[in-house]
Amino acid sequence: MNGLSAEDKAAKKIYMIAATIYFYDHTQKVVDLHGDIPWSEAGMLSQNNGEYEASLPKYDKAEDIYTKMLDDLKVC
Repeated sequence: MNGLSAEDKAAKKIYMIAATIYFYDHTQKVVDLHGDIPWSEAGMLSQNNGEYEASLPKYDKAEDIYTKMLDDLKVC
């Protein structure tokens, strides 16, 4: 998205909104089931050159995850 023109970004914005809603819907279900989950720092293995120890994420509080999701969805 960063490399697109403003016109192309506007045309594809609906796809980003749909993807965000889908991702947050799934996240909400996981948080409801498990409570605190690794979320904001998860998926960093490739950025840490495959080092597992350096890639262990912290667990985010369920309340913080919900706050972030609701704030992001207000913008959509």
